[in-house]
Amino acid sequence: MKILYLTWDGPDQPYLETLFFPIFELLKRKNLEVHVVQFTWGDPAFAERQAAAALKRGIRYRAVRVPQTPKQATVPFAIALGSAVIIEEMLRHSFDVVMPRSHIPAAMVLGARAVLRGRTVVWDSDGLMPDERVDFAGWNPKGANYRAFRTVEKWMLSLAKVTLTRSAQAAAILQERAGRTIVTEVVPNGKDDAQFTPGTEESRALTRSQLGLTSAQPLVVYVGSMGPQYHPQLMATYFAAILKKYPQAHFLALTGAGQTLQSALEASHVPSNTFTIQKAAAGDVPQFLAAADVAFALREPSLSQRAVCPIKVAEYLLCGVPVIANTGVGDLDTQLADGEVGLVLAALNAEKCELVVSFVERVLAGRDHVREIARRTGQRHFTVQECAEGYARALLRS
Repeated sequence: MKILYLTWDGPDQPYLETLFFPIFELLKRKNLEVHVVQFTWGDPAFAERQAAAALKRGIRYRAVRVPQTPKQATVPFAIALGSAVIIEEMLRHSFDVVMPRSHIPAAMVLGARAVLRGRTVVWDSDGLMPDERVDFAGWNPKGANYRAFRTVEKWMLSLAKVTLTRSAQAAAILQERAGRTIVTEVVPNGKDDAQFTPGTEESRALTRSQLGLTSAQPLVVYVGSMGPQYHPQLMATYFAAILKKYPQAHFLALTGAGQTLQSALEASHVPSNTFTIQKAAAGDVPQFLAAADVAFALREPSLSQRAVCPIKVAEYLLCGVPVIANTGVGDLDTQLADGEVGLVLAALNAEKCELVVSFVERVLAGRDHVREIARRTGQRHFTVQECAEGYARALLRS
């Protein structure tokens, strides 16, 4: 079976390389051959890196550059361009399945329906994009942009034989919006559990020594973006509370936008020698995570966030690191329900400091046991092998 996978990504989003290419490589073992077309912009070196990563895994990849001016015409032009590219690809390669990821590629597919007769569409919805723009980008829920993409969503739910989501909550939302029974497949984000591992006592001690830390010092970690929806000030507040209980504790943040967190930590009067903020190459992230004791995964709860699966949670758990998270984000409430490897806060406020400190205390008291349970939880929910199985089920049902 030949699948045309369509995605729209900015140059700071290496999701293909880190998330999807490993899945598509595994799908080849099931005779599911995925060809990727990525619409992107910015630095051409980004597409070159993606092409090299695809080649390494034996995946056919094509980058289509989308002009960014004039700004107001970018998305409509990209959709028209995408429809033309789909028609070209279909005529050239005669794919069995067309699989757009999210709403803009979905609109491209709708524009190319004329060449899709006899072909199957599987929609990788990957979140609720228009609702996320309302929640975090200032879109008006009654405005033209939101209504247009909700219309795209409605048509795709009708056209697609199977719709993939990242959470059961997303599947329920789309089921309700469809107004009829649709076929869904819940596929959480996952990572390679051979790459993201707890390591060994020796490897963890070596990583800590590179950070200037001993094996006994409590180490709190955060990895990823640093927008307001990730609550940097609240992370700083919680770490300040941890620091009162454990004066030797250290906070490591692996992010490319560290100034926001640094300002938050300084505002919480956290001494500069108790935190480290730095960028890390993707290949170095697992060793840093494995050396940590506990991790932050706070996220502003909203309608759109019920449809996400935070990839950092997969990375934390596979590396044996328990998680401080909150309700209203994907399926974390159930995935971390046992309470041993996750503290799921019912509300995000400074009043939860005592709960956070108590959780850290329990983790440190049984660190080796918690590491094993966290690892097993990660392997149960968040491996790339499980992702590939989910994609395979959806494609073979089509």
